[in-house]
Amino acid sequence: MKIFLIASAFRPYSNSGADVAVENTVDGLLNLNHEVVVLTAGFWQGFASLKPQVEVLLTKKGKLTVYRYFPLNLFSFLTINSRPWWWRLPWHGFDMLNLHAHLITWRCLKKEKPQVILTHNLKGVGYFCIRAVDRYAKKFDIKHIHTIHDVQLSVPSGRIITGEEDSWQSSGFLTRMYQALNRWIFNSPAVVISASDFLLDFYVTRGFFPKSNRVVLLNPLQPVVPAWYESNHKPLHFLYLGQIESHKGVTFLVETFKKFLQHYPNQAKLTVVGGGALLSTIKKMAEGCSEIIVSGPVPHHDLPKIFSQIDATIFPSLCYENSPTIIGESLSFGVPVIAAQIGGVQLVQPRVNGYTFQAGSSDDLLKTLEHCLKYKDELMALRKNTVLSVQGLDINSYLEKLLNL
Repeated sequence: MKIFLIASAFRPYSNSGADVAVENTVDGLLNLNHEVVVLTAGFWQGFASLKPQVEVLLTKKGKLTVYRYFPLNLFSFLTINSRPWWWRLPWHGFDMLNLHAHLITWRCLKKEKPQVILTHNLKGVGYFCIRAVDRYAKKFDIKHIHTIHDVQLSVPSGRIITGEEDSWQSSGFLTRMYQALNRWIFNSPAVVISASDFLLDFYVTRGFFPKSNRVVLLNPLQPVVPAWYESNHKPLHFLYLGQIESHKGVTFLVETFKKFLQHYPNQAKLTVVGGGALLSTIKKMAEGCSEIIVSGPVPHHDLPKIFSQIDATIFPSLCYENSPTIIGESLSFGVPVIAAQIGGVQLVQPRVNGYTFQAGSSDDLLKTLEHCLKYKDELMALRKNTVLSVQGLDINSYLEKLLNL
């Protein structure tokens, strides 16, 4: 079966959990002998980049065709994090009503003639392309499944920070106008998938997708072998793995952990793994503190070695999350998770496979870390539940449910 997938970013430009979920889906479909076509955003490289550049990859897993182009706008979505807010503002307007993206999407669909269309985050490939998808799906009576990953249809940045729910960025007049326009653009795809109850409820309460078949389906995880555990529990070893950005709470985590070390010197250490705008800032914060190790980004194949030395992964996000990939990965490797209770962190079950704390509360996180230190045996006992808690999230089970919707 030929499956057409549209996403904002695709390898080698992936940098978020949503991108990982897309890649896992593509790889899983190829493994099942489906033919996959991906339409995604590229960089401005002259006028030729306005037309899709085609890459046909004959991999061991199957045939993968990638259409990569520059949707006409002020700059490429792939560089948005380096742009000032005043340049992003008009960019979002062009992106929503991008007729160029609509035209390219329609032409690619007519050329490829897929039997199923999967759409994911569309910011950067133009929201209006979903109108081309909907038109094509209805005309040829084929299935269209849209997956939501964050709040980007309601808030342009895709982020709502704890404590800022009523700010102008999250609920002001311009944001409400943006939300109303996106309700009209997206209308009601045949099927809408969310990886968490939280995110689906978030959109439903705001009037999105009124006629869609709405389904909660957790994101698939790559198959891994649980990490061989090397820790001797002295000191306890915690891990932060993810983007080094302010909204992910990594600065908050390092500040809180330094307070923790003042009370419990030499009894715990924290390893920070990842890349992002605040990497140099975090390295400076860790200077002179041997218990905090900042290693920067690492390839995925190094994760088993890292997790083998970890007692618990800390997920300190300050923004409302959907279903964070790192939580599922940590549990898959057999490592409990200490997660900020915000958004869709439903995989973490307190005192079953980890602990939760109030997002942004340094005092609450300190209490949780102290509990881990005081009750090490309890923390170690949680390991037996970690892998069990993510059973059924393998890619084949996910795709079977997805393609039968």
